Amino acid sequence: MRALLVRGKARDVYDLWFLIEQGMRPNLELINAKLALYEIHFDLRQFQQQVEGLSKNWQRDLQPLLAQAPEFAMVRERLLQAF
Repeated sequence: MRALLVRGKARDVYDLWFLIEQGMRPNLELINAKLALYEIHFDLRQFQQQVEGLSKNWQRDLQPLLAQAPEFAMVRERLLQAF
């Protein structure tokens, strides 16, 4: 979460989605404790904006890392459901 909110790369969205798909459930208390080190807190609107802003570069940024990237729309929906 920190990487996504601070760095904001497509791979950060992918990593978060991958963890969700593996059964990880977000713990907002823990997330906010970790984000406090950067003087930020989890905000759903900011999270949505950050994820959405990476849609245009999704395929290009993940192509060197994955044989085939999952569809961005599906990843976005899954993340928003989880949070």
